[in-house]
Parts: sequence; C-alpha cells; structure tokens
Amino acid sequence: MKLTPTLKEKIRNLFVQGEETSQGTRTLYTLDYLATDNKIGKSTLYRYAKNENWKMQQETFQQEYLSELDATRKKEMVGESKQIELTPRGDPN
Repeated sequence: MKLTPTLKEKIRNLFVQGEETSQGTRTLYTLDYLATDNKIGKSTLYRYAKNENWKMQQETFQQEYLSELDATRKKEMVGESKQIELTPRGDPN
C-alpha cells in the first residue's frame, strides 16, 4: 500500500498519541505493528518516523498527558476530601 500524506498522518497520530480505550486507558502502538497493520514497508515507516522525530513527539505527548492526568486526579482527590469533611459523622452526644 502506498503511504499517502493522510495515511502517514493517521499512523503518526496513532504512534505519537496512541488511542484511548473504552476503559479510559491509552494504548500505544509500535512502528512494527502500525507498518504491518497498514501494509506499509517497515523501513519506509521507520525512515519517516526518524526524519520527523516521532519518538520525541511521543515522549513529549506522554509527559503532557501524564501531567494532565495527575492534575485531574489531584482535583478529584481534593473534591473527595472536601466531601468527606462535609459529611456529618454522627451525633456527638
């Protein structure tokens, strides 16, 4: 199969960003898997990935994604903590 600009962008996005599952986790794909799945020569895909720094882009995306995930989880924990503090603990008598 020919690696069109549209297909290259799709493959790059799957490699760099992965795909969110229905359980809310993120699946990352290897270049080998993406080459095989899309019937593209591995050497062709590796060449584009290297020349366009996909690995560095993936690492940057992962760092930002994890930071965002941490911030979201922190907000949830603070909200749960406030909710616990506001919950009556029973009759002190």
